[in-house]
Amino acid sequence: MRTTAIMERAIAEVETLRTKMRELGSCTPALEKFADEVIALIIVCGSPKIAVETAICNLLNEPSEVTG
Repeated sequence: MRTTAIMERAIAEVETLRTKMRELGSCTPALEKFADEVIALIIVCGSPKIAVETAICNLLNEPSEVTG
């Protein structure tokens, strides 16, 4: 029961971040994708900490695009 509450809280925090970034006009497609991935990983892993660590590792392992 406690794990479910923690997962729900973590998902709510990610959604709050996404909403705030949208309100500021700073919600990029990359942030949307990252938020979606974190939420999916929270559900699959059952652990917000592992989900965020995995999402960040995945983000760092993606090839970067140079814009300029």
